[in-house]
Amino acid sequence: MTHIFQVDLSGLIDLLSQHLYSGPQVYLRELLQNGADALRARENLEGRAPGGICVEVGQQQGRPLLVVHDSGVGLTEEEVHRFLATIGSSSKRGGGDFIGRFGIGLLSCFVVSDEIVLRTRSVRGGPAVEWHGKADGTYTVQLLEEDLPFGSQVTLLCKAGSEDYFDPEQVRSLCVRYGDLLPYPIRVGALDGPLEICNAQVAPWARSYASADERDAALRAYGRTLLGAEPFDWFPLSAPSSGLEGVAFVLPRSAQAGSRPTATLYLRDMLLAERDEDLLPPWAFFVHGAFNARTLQPTASRETLQQNAVFRATRHELEVGLRAYLEGLAARDPERMQQLLRLHHLPLRALAADDDAFYRLIALHLAFETSQGRLTLAEILRSGGPLRFVPDLDQFRQVAQIAAARGEVIVNAAYTYDATLLEKLNRVFPEHRAIRVDAGGIAAGLEDLSPAESAEGSRLLAAARHALEDLDCEPRLKRFAPAELPALYVLDREANAARNRQRSREVSDALWSALLDDLTETDSSGARLYLNFDNPTVRQLARLEDGPVLRRVVQTLYLQALLLGHHPLSTHELDLLSGSLAEMIGWGLRAARSLN
Repeated sequence: MTHIFQVDLSGLIDLLSQHLYSGPQVYLRELLQNGADALRARENLEGRAPGGICVEVGQQQGRPLLVVHDSGVGLTEEEVHRFLATIGSSSKRGGGDFIGRFGIGLLSCFVVSDEIVLRTRSVRGGPAVEWHGKADGTYTVQLLEEDLPFGSQVTLLCKAGSEDYFDPEQVRSLCVRYGDLLPYPIRVGALDGPLEICNAQVAPWARSYASADERDAALRAYGRTLLGAEPFDWFPLSAPSSGLEGVAFVLPRSAQAGSRPTATLYLRDMLLAERDEDLLPPWAFFVHGAFNARTLQPTASRETLQQNAVFRATRHELEVGLRAYLEGLAARDPERMQQLLRLHHLPLRALAADDDAFYRLIALHLAFETSQGRLTLAEILRSGGPLRFVPDLDQFRQVAQIAAARGEVIVNAAYTYDATLLEKLNRVFPEHRAIRVDAGGIAAGLEDLSPAESAEGSRLLAAARHALEDLDCEPRLKRFAPAELPALYVLDREANAARNRQRSREVSDALWSALLDDLTETDSSGARLYLNFDNPTVRQLARLEDGPVLRRVVQTLYLQALLLGHHPLSTHELDLLSGSLAEMIGWGLRAARSLN
């Protein structure tokens, strides 16, 4: 035996309001959709759609009342029975340039009203019809003798608790929100009072402008409305596969890494979503789109899109357009491109580090701190030879002065994602080479002294070894630029780790201090103090006899090199600094007294 499903309409209404739709306010969107689809149907039938949609707010028996009428195609008696008595049936089934489904859309009105009265007259002929539906699932249909104008009129009487959705200002705001781009005028006002058109009827990007400047000003004003701030930039963006047209606005604020791109999305002129997160490619988080599509398909809630083949083709075309914008911006206005990369530097770097295709697109435009100032990757590669980078900030500071004086480019890759981005160069752009270096490797290239100079500096070197004996630092004599730099302190990776453990031991409790002591016992020093034989002070020191003054000056040069390299001083080094200052002040005072 065949049975027929029974539908609990009150349960279905609860499902619509609590789970399918984002909120009760969508009832007005559904009524506007039905009106717009009816006007399109009449336009297809007769070649024109006179009038538009009227939305009137009033009172009946002390309760808010809403009346929405359109001059569209209307329904016949048979269509009323067929489409309004069967849940899920639609007068628009089969496609066409329609937005929604009349039956399921009208049901959404039960979210805010216990009764719906539809009065309609079809342009195809037949008498006017009145359909009166109730939330309990019952309805009546009667033919009307009066000669109604072609179209449909829906009347809703507010149910308790829904008064806010019948507020005149709220109704007008919702009409603008959902129907601003509908090509038919939406007139809003008080029942039996004057009505005013509230919608623009055409998208800002689709209007005609007297000049490019006027267009730019209008779209920037529209961007300010969407973003709440002046957009960094805007550019047209389209997808022919779905008839999508619109613009993309570059956000004026830095987006967080991992955030998704958003779009204000219209479907056949009706607002579908104010913050759609699916249509734009995930890497385009730095833009907000505003689009109107023709052939994309909505889901049942009409607040998101079906992710079918047309959707995927559209997203691919948008991705191509976004890449073209970035490439074009870099070519025609490199400084503006740098401003964009600085504005969204961290999330853009994060994406480039993770996505090879995006890396190819922007890598050469990314800027890095180097020993020759801030340079783009393209400028660094033009300097010739392999790209050398130091992933540790302290080590970069140690060698930056020397590299700069020698005209060499060393990249500071200590900042987030930079080392990953530079190492990726070898794989994505195999014609280039990036190598990781450290301060020790750079120092290994310092110029050795001649035999005569080594002999001249031997006394200084011996004194320096004695002065630095308890500081785990080996002195070396070299020549390097700039000559103004008397000493360079260099740590290899192991020595740097050991120094950090020593600093931690000094500020930790007994348990951690003991543990760090055990680790420190295995450390072998890789610290070097390079004394610059080209520096006048160092040359003068080489002529001094070994003694307290020479050793104290060497220790002072050691401390200066630590500070120039931004190395925190240990407790022992702080004591040494205090002692050196006190001793030198004493020497100065004694020298002053002897002169007097």
